[in-house]
Order: sequence, then C-alpha cells, then structure tokens
Amino acid sequence: MQKAIEVQAPNPVTIDQEYVNVFLAGSIEMGKAIEWQKEFIAALSDKNIRFLNPRRDECLGKQDDSQLKKCTYGDGPLSLIVVGDSHASAMLNGVINALPNNTSLISFTISGCPTVKNLKKTNMPEYSCGERVKDIINDIKTNYSTDIPILVINRANAIFQGEPENDKSNQPIRYINTPSLVFDEEYYAQMRNAYVDTLKDLSASHKVYITRPTPEAKKEISNLAAKIFKYHLPTQDLTITWNEYYERSKQAWKAQDMAAQSTKNIQIIDLSREFCDNETCYFTQNNLPLFYDDDHMSWTASLKLAPIFKKEIFDK
Repeated sequence: MQKAIEVQAPNPVTIDQEYVNVFLAGSIEMGKAIEWQKEFIAALSDKNIRFLNPRRDECLGKQDDSQLKKCTYGDGPLSLIVVGDSHASAMLNGVINALPNNTSLISFTISGCPTVKNLKKTNMPEYSCGERVKDIINDIKTNYSTDIPILVINRANAIFQGEPENDKSNQPIRYINTPSLVFDEEYYAQMRNAYVDTLKDLSASHKVYITRPTPEAKKEISNLAAKIFKYHLPTQDLTITWNEYYERSKQAWKAQDMAAQSTKNIQIIDLSREFCDNETCYFTQNNLPLFYDDDHMSWTASLKLAPIFKKEIFDK
C-alpha cells in the first residue's frame, strides 16, 4: 500500500513526526523538462515521505497550451489577480500570505511565458504565449471588476536578454514581428514597446503592479548551498555583485520605468532590495537557500516577500 504523500504548492503542508518532508528541487521547465518528479515519487511510494512538489500541473500553463489555465487560492471575495510566468507561480506563497483576511486571488500563470502580447519564438513554431496573454487580458476585462488590482510577475530579464541556461543560442529567439540576429537597441526597442503596450492594455481597466526582476544566479542554488555549508567551501557562487544584477536587468528596468511614467495606473514594486544591498545580491539567507534553482524562489522563501506585497498593494 502506498505510504508516500505528494503535496503540490500552494496547498498547506503539515509538519509531523510520521513523515519526512522532501522538497523536489530541480528543473520544472514545463514542456521541456521530463516529469522526473512523478518517477521519483513512484520509486519511493512505499516510504513515509511527504513530497513537496513545486510543479503545479493544473495551474501552471505550458508554452504551447491552446486554452487558459487559472486557479483560485484562498476563500472569500477576490482581492487580487496575479498574471505571469513560472516566477509568478514560485512567488505565490508570498502573495497569498499578503492577502487581506478572508479574501482570495486568482492566478493566470504560464511557464516560460512573459506577459507580452504577440510574443513568439524562432525555435518553437507551436509557442502560443503571445496569444494566451491576449486571452488573459480579455478574460480579465470581461469577467473581473475594475476595482480588483493586477500583480504582474515575470522573469522580465528573459524578455530582453534571453534565458542563457535554456535558449542555447547567442541570438535572440524571442520576437514580436521580425526576428533579430543580435541583442541590440533595435531588438530592445521591439521588446520594450510590446511589453509596455501590454502593461498599458491591462492598466486601461485595472490598477497594475509590476515587480522588478529578482537576481539570477550562475548555478542552481539549493544543492550548491547544501554542499558549500556542509563542507565549509567558499561562498562566492552564492552571490553576485549589484553591478552584475543591474547590467542584466537594466533593459527591463528601463521598460518598466517607461510603463510607470505613462500612466498612474501602473506601479513598480522593487523586489531587488529584498535580495541586494548596494554592492552584493544574495541567494541565501541564514545559510538557507532563497532559490531552488538559479532563478526561481523556493516556495518557503517566497514568504519573505509577503510584507512588501502587503505594504505596496493592500496597505494604502
């Protein structure tokens, strides 16, 4: 008889002595990574293990989905709409814990899909992200009251600088109308205009909050941190400099500044200071990893963001 239990986020986790909790850290690139989590759980199904699985099949859409996926978290009246990619999904625990009491949120999240209308990929003809973003906007405008704010969370740097660990190309693979051969000002302008236009479209009917990019590590953090702290190894791989962070993020910052300056209905939430001081950005806190890979926050660590979401969105 199966003893193991699987808990997918954002379901609550019970801490007890009967089960050992195991967090399934690793690739969850929907549509690309193999579903190793299912194989791992099946292999240990006879053990008293509670598997904490960040892969949310029913809520996190895929890049080639033909229909929207949306999920409601919490009970009571709707107080927030979350839109974004797998980074939004990874931070949901912090967002949920920022909600006013007895309220709920609804999320539209698609892995590998920044919130940009008409976005395409040169290496993936079936990539439907840009169309699904338009569907999300239409769904929100049709079905949800204009007094409910929208929180947009993306790996915004991917829009402008790509995803080096996934793209396997030195050329941009994302485009709106015409593919580009290099990351230059013409490419940045194409992406910037599309990104800002999408945010303005959302803000035409709702108050919109957008998050600054979080820092991105050079290696997967969770396993690396465990080795470093266990064997007292040098910790330089667990940080990057502020200059490295800003150099990677400056195009996203520029686009977000343009969007916020275009209308009072768009407001920026700067998460960078939750990870960085004036010189260094940190991927661990109190010897615990804040990220489960190189760029996604862990479900537990995202709780540290709850106070800033609460302050910026609800404590007005």
